[in-house]
Amino acid sequence: MSAVAQHVADLKATFRSGKTRSYEWRLHQLEQLVKLIDENEEKFVDALKQDSGKSEFSAFAGEILFVRAEAMHAIKHLKKWMKPKKVGSPLFLWPCKSKIQPTPYGVMLIGVAWNFPLHLTIGPLAASLAAGNTALIKPPSMSPAYSALIEELIPQYLDNDAVRVHQPQGPDRDELLRQKYDLILYTGSYHVGQIVMRAAAEHLTPVLLELGGKNPCVIAEDAKLDATANRIIDAKFLNAGQVCVTVDYILVHESIKDALVAKLKEKVEYMFGDNPKESLAYSRIINSHHYERIKGLLSDGDIVVGGQCDPEENYVSPTVLDNVSLDSEVMKDEIFGPILPVVSYKNKQDILDIMARYGKPLCLYIFTENTAFADDLINSTESGSVGINSIMLHMPNHDLPFGGVGESGMGQYHGKYGFDAMSHMRPIVNKPTWLDIKQSYPPIADRDELDQRKKAMRFLMK
Repeated sequence: MSAVAQHVADLKATFRSGKTRSYEWRLHQLEQLVKLIDENEEKFVDALKQDSGKSEFSAFAGEILFVRAEAMHAIKHLKKWMKPKKVGSPLFLWPCKSKIQPTPYGVMLIGVAWNFPLHLTIGPLAASLAAGNTALIKPPSMSPAYSALIEELIPQYLDNDAVRVHQPQGPDRDELLRQKYDLILYTGSYHVGQIVMRAAAEHLTPVLLELGGKNPCVIAEDAKLDATANRIIDAKFLNAGQVCVTVDYILVHESIKDALVAKLKEKVEYMFGDNPKESLAYSRIINSHHYERIKGLLSDGDIVVGGQCDPEENYVSPTVLDNVSLDSEVMKDEIFGPILPVVSYKNKQDILDIMARYGKPLCLYIFTENTAFADDLINSTESGSVGINSIMLHMPNHDLPFGGVGESGMGQYHGKYGFDAMSHMRPIVNKPTWLDIKQSYPPIADRDELDQRKKAMRFLMK
């Protein structure tokens, strides 16, 4: 038996034992998650910097702070989430009682992306444990320091019979997706998402796919440019643009394009200084492959600000591109790096036509003071989420779901939405035996009795 098959067999045995179903077990695991984060913050910061050059600020704000809050939110609301929900029953079923009881799926596979590995491990894991599942975590191979650290820490803090970390090697890589899981959550690229979904289909395993896409930021002619530029630059260059929910490109009304471009340049220089390489808030590109890919996109427009590169550090400075062709490489796929192309539009149809080139994005961002403009655009498009005069602010709100639609993913989690997504909502009907009407059963004596029964059923089922 392969290593991964043994992990899955052990996790199934643990789930069948029933130990993960109790409130006490789930609560303790969530409390241990918080302890794991609190006691190892510096280790996580160091590992993330070692793997990808992630700044301490990005590690703290985008990973540590977020997942701690996610686990604490689950702790606070766990008892309420687990409680069966009583629902009504139609008259024709009387007497009976109906309820919906959240039930864990079983063994869950959590596939983690490299750009925010702690965030994308602990966030889903908190929801999975809250729901009473066991979990196999597949950490990102492109983040070896983080992967080694999480593999070391998980068994020190969590129930090792219920949570395992496994980094496949050699033939074991193919074995990972051949196993029969009860639920799979994968965060990463569209193409790997297809592979995961095909593998899941072999066992009819449900999947949650959190993928990416080219997220547009539409800027209307009435937008407040100073605040708009502040919010775009702050969000776009977090983790050197390696964020699936950040802005990919700007669509700005042609009448204000020059003014916006000037503001974007001003804000890049203000936030990151004359030499962004020295900024405490700026990160590096994950590896040389992606460094070369991103560097190759710099020639697809006029560089307004940025464009500096250093291969020894996989460094590309925060860059804004103007005069970008829609047919250029930078406008073909998700950039996933610190390049911000600016494209102009004349009217609403231009916006819709450009967005239609890329499928349904994970996020749509709109900057305007006109509520009617925003509502019209929202009602004319599809996206996983929408931010009006904001970017990425839906992420830390535990009362909002996070997820894509179409090419950007399927399923949603965060907060209670994560608990619900990782639970089977099991309907339960309890009908007492003190009343058992014989006319509910065959035989039906004749046509008159059949007509009478149909009439009664029509009345009761109104």
